[in-house]
Amino acid sequence: DRILTAHHADDNVETALMNLFKGTGIAGIRGMLPLTGKLARPLLFASRFEIERYAAENGIGFVEDSSNLTDKYSRNYIRLNLIPLVEKIYPGAVDHMKANLARFREAEILYRQAVAEKIGALVIVKGEEKHIPVEKLRITVPLKTVLFELFSPYGFSTAQLDDIIRLMDADTGKYISSSTHRLLKNRNWFILASKRDTEMVSVHVVERDTEKIITQHGSFSFSVVKKEKDFVPAPDPLIAQLDAGSITFPLTIRNWKEGDYFYPLGMRKKKKIARFLIDKKLSRGEKEKVLVVLSGDKIIWLAGHRIDERVKVGPASKEIFIMKFQS
Repeated sequence: DRILTAHHADDNVETALMNLFKGTGIAGIRGMLPLTGKLARPLLFASRFEIERYAAENGIGFVEDSSNLTDKYSRNYIRLNLIPLVEKIYPGAVDHMKANLARFREAEILYRQAVAEKIGALVIVKGEEKHIPVEKLRITVPLKTVLFELFSPYGFSTAQLDDIIRLMDADTGKYISSSTHRLLKNRNWFILASKRDTEMVSVHVVERDTEKIITQHGSFSFSVVKKEKDFVPAPDPLIAQLDAGSITFPLTIRNWKEGDYFYPLGMRKKKKIARFLIDKKLSRGEKEKVLVVLSGDKIIWLAGHRIDERVKVGPASKEIFIMKFQS
């Protein structure tokens, strides 16, 4: 049930030093653990010298990997060049590092508990996305440590921490990416999602003065007009006429996704968009192209199909926000 490796205490010192230089955080400088999943390292307690002496005293043969003799690999360079130099300046440095690794492992336990508590208070999970309030994150202490632990599991590097901090003050719609994920600024929130999901759900931001936006499934145009006394809603489903006072900017446009719902015009109860599209008898390909327009977290228009009851033009409306969609 286990895969055993022959890593020993000296290997662990080398690993900790390599991780320290690479900037992997406390999980790196505490070195390898005796057990990680099914991978066990039963010899971490012993030094290379102790293992070789034991083998010699008991007549146990072993094979020396020829690559251990060359310093062209990073680990070997540290073993053959760096550590001997450090030992000259600080005799016993390797033994001291071995003792430190045990203390680092215990410190990491406390560290993980504290970080988990802070992250748990920040992150709101919504489906496949993680939503993080920017202002709450901004006052978190220690900020960079929490940012590293929060975002490094999603491919963001130490070098991107300053970019994340700058993103706090960026405009809605700005984002930064790792190899696997995208961190989007949306008003007072960060939205973290995998690139796979964001490629399927591309987000477009609409400010009050935006005139036109082109998406992967069609173009939108926007305008604001005063409401006339004889106003009659346009029957064209490609035109949305909304009470400008009922919406807040910026708006966002994206593909619909599972779990989305709205209050279709003329209905008092909410309806899942998936069910609405089934009732419309749209094909799978047609469903994949359907876009929604949101004001905050509220869907206000299923583009080309139906506006939301909550933003319809009423007797008290003064201005009409008009959206036109062309696929």
